[in-house]
Amino acid sequence: MTEQEFLTLMRQIGLDTQDHDIEELHAAYLRLVSLFDRLDTKSPRAEAKALPVFDPRSVL
Repeated sequence: MTEQEFLTLMRQIGLDTQDHDIEELHAAYLRLVSLFDRLDTKSPRAEAKALPVFDPRSVL
């Protein structure tokens, strides 16, 4: 999703783009979306790969 598409989404859900750090929110959104592939698995538990522990204080 491009930053422009993200801005459109923010406006659709009622967030004022002037009140938020758009670049940081967009980056966080992209990181979250990238996790969805790892979370949505049809594999049995023994074959599923665990996600690393996410520490929001660490710099990515």
